[in-house]
Amino acid sequence: MPQARVHISEIREAGGLKPWLARQLHAEGARPILAPVQPKKPKPAKRSEHDEQALVIARADALAPSVPALRLLHAIPNGGHRTKATAGKLKAEGVRRGVPDLCLPVPMDGWHGLYVEMKAVGGKASPEQLEWHAALRSNGYRVELCVGADAAWQVICEYLGLAQTLRA
Repeated sequence: MPQARVHISEIREAGGLKPWLARQLHAEGARPILAPVQPKKPKPAKRSEHDEQALVIARADALAPSVPALRLLHAIPNGGHRTKATAGKLKAEGVRRGVPDLCLPVPMDGWHGLYVEMKAVGGKASPEQLEWHAALRSNGYRVELCVGADAAWQVICEYLGLAQTLRA
């Protein structure tokens, strides 16, 4: 067993009590009861749907002076948590559940415009959203479900026929 008396400097030199105790037990041939725990790798921070959508809008705003169609890209504020009073007012004004997050009302290649449903990694469309997607498509709009800002930006660039150099 480890010696009964030890000077604190020995523990400090060993890097702390656990490493010192492990060395002492190892020196005496003792085996640990539990396997050493491997430190967990930090997970990369996940961006929220809001963050992903804000990145798309920031890219569009940055390029809008040279690509005027991007000035028309706008958000449709359907999601988010609101008070009951605010939700009631918005419903009376015509806010509808399931409407896609972004709209680009620019006719291209036979489409009346483009709607983009934004999702963060791991997100999925609700039944109301899928119903809206089908209804919009049947009325001549292109609708895309995009996971992340990069996917949404690629769809927007492809829709507008922007050169590869303008893509993120």
